[in-house]
Amino acid sequence: MKSTRKRPDLLTIVVRIVVVCVLVFMSVKLIQYYHLSAQLKSLERDQRIFQEHIEELQDKIQYAETDFFIEKMAREESDLAKPGDFVIKFTSK
Repeated sequence: MKSTRKRPDLLTIVVRIVVVCVLVFMSVKLIQYYHLSAQLKSLERDQRIFQEHIEELQDKIQYAETDFFIEKMAREESDLAKPGDFVIKFTSK
């Protein structure tokens, strides 16, 4: 008996190859999308962390510019005193 299967013509083969190529291309692009999406989320998280750190540092700078802080540092670090203050120093033996 002869086979009744018909051999696929050239157009069918070309269409199948194109469909496979499109599917492979879309799969690669989808994988790239997921990788970029994960990277974006990571970068946005880092940005939030850095922004919080910047705000903390700005608060510290604001505090360091106050008269209270400047006076405190002058008294504690430089042993300065206001007129009329008594300074008591302890020495180590």
